Amino acid sequence: MSYRILVVEDEKDINELVKMHLEKAGFVIDQAFDGADAVNMSRETEYDMFLLDYMLPYMNGVEILKRIRKHSVAPVLFLTARTEESAKVEAFGHGADDYIEKPFSAVELVYRVKASMRRYTDYQMPKEQVTYQNGCFTLHPESYLLFKEGKEIQLNPKAFKLMEMLMSSPGRIFTKEQIYKQVWDEDYLTDSNTIMVHISQLREKIEENPKKPNYIVTIKGLGYRMEQL
Repeated sequence: MSYRILVVEDEKDINELVKMHLEKAGFVIDQAFDGADAVNMSRETEYDMFLLDYMLPYMNGVEILKRIRKHSVAPVLFLTARTEESAKVEAFGHGADDYIEKPFSAVELVYRVKASMRRYTDYQMPKEQVTYQNGCFTLHPESYLLFKEGKEIQLNPKAFKLMEMLMSSPGRIFTKEQIYKQVWDEDYLTDSNTIMVHISQLREKIEENPKKPNYIVTIKGLGYRMEQL
C-alpha cells in the first residue's frame, strides 16, 4: 500500500526536493504552495499525512493544522525554518506530531516521515481488550477513550499513548528515554523539550491546576510518574 502525503511548501525548489525524496521512499505525493489550496485539498482527498511549512501565503501552518484537525487525525509534520520554542509549543499544542527544522537532511526527513506513519498505522489497529483504572481515571486502549469522573477527555494520538503508558503502571517512574521510545518509537537523543511540551499539554487536559500537578508529577533528574490514586 502506498501512503498519500500532502506537502505544503511555498518555495517551489524545496517542495520539489521533498517530493523527490519521499517518492523515492515509496510515498505518493501531492503538492500545495499556499494555505488556501492546502485546506481545500485536505477536504477533497483523504490523506495519510500532511507535511507543512509554518509561514505560508494566505494562511500559516498552524491555521491549516487547526482546520485539518476538524476532520482528520492523520499525522501532521512541520518542516520549517522557525526554530524558536514558542513556535514548537504552538504547533504541538494544536496537534502536530513532529517538528523538523530547516535545513534538513533527506535521510532524517524520510526517517521521521516513516516513523510517524508507523505510529499512525499502529494507532489505527484494534487494541487488545484492556482497561486501565486509576482513581477517577478510566482508559480504554481499544477504543482510544479516556474518562475522568465519567467525563470523556479528548486527546490526540501521542497524548493518548503517553497517558496509556503512565496509567499502565501508576507509581512507576518512566525515564525520558523510555517515554521517547514508547511514544515516539525512536531512540532518545537529547531533545527533552518535546517530552516536556507534551507532558505540559496533557496536564492542561487532566489537572485541576496544571502548574501544581497532582496526577502526573516530575521526578527531578529521573522522569515522570502518574501517582497511585
